[in-house]
Amino acid sequence: MKFWARLILDGKVKGNTVYKIPGQYDPEKLFDYLTEICETLNITVPIVLEKHYKQLRNYHMAKFLPTEFMDTFPYDRLVIELFE
Repeated sequence: MKFWARLILDGKVKGNTVYKIPGQYDPEKLFDYLTEICETLNITVPIVLEKHYKQLRNYHMAKFLPTEFMDTFPYDRLVIELFE
């Protein structure tokens, strides 16, 4: 499985990456996956909330807003999408 991560600003994709999950997808390792994705995109890692786990479980997609980052986040959102 893979994550497609996109940085969105004003409705446009300003950066993206595809992250191949090593082995089976494990929801408990979401923060670890996100850490590697954010390093690639050169952004800080957001806070992972219960709603993100639910979004991934139900829709295979999660959206992180600027308020969920500890540092300044210059984009409207970070979207990660889980696919095979």
